[in-house]
Amino acid sequence: MSSKKKELGLVNKFTVVASLGISSQAFDKWGVEPREKRGRENFYSIHDVVQNRVDNTLLNLSKPGVKKPSKNTSIDQLDEDHLRVEKLSEEVRALKLKNDILEARSIPVEIATEVLVGIISEQVAILETIPLLVKRHNPEMPSHAIEQIQRDISKVSNIAATLGDKLDDTIASLVSVAEGKVK
Repeated sequence: MSSKKKELGLVNKFTVVASLGISSQAFDKWGVEPREKRGRENFYSIHDVVQNRVDNTLLNLSKPGVKKPSKNTSIDQLDEDHLRVEKLSEEVRALKLKNDILEARSIPVEIATEVLVGIISEQVAILETIPLLVKRHNPEMPSHAIEQIQRDISKVSNIAATLGDKLDDTIASLVSVAEGKVK
């Protein structure tokens, strides 16, 4: 009687494959161990087949990047729709920014800083030639007056050299003020 009960729980490979609607090769890839062999025929426990599939699913769900199925498909659909809306919003924002730049209504901070630093450095180069020009046009001018002009121009040059840092600080403070108003 006990061997009869044991036999009732076992099915051959052909029956398992037919009832699951899969190929024999696919079932072989699952790696389910047969419970019993009779001649060339293998017999499997349905419990072993189901446990193999459960273990395989749990293993796949634990891998990073694999989306875990939800019991509520409408929640999954809402998540996907939300992600699509966020992606489209970012694309619209990027296009608006690009259009603002192309239409000269906006310019990236890095470019504005480089342009201003370039202009200031050109002006400083001109300012540094002023003492020589003054001395050449006014040879009778005392040398201490020319040296004073050179010191004042050096102060302006030093201030101009820190323009990039001052712009970064100014922009950072403007952003923090704007963020404070938005909150």
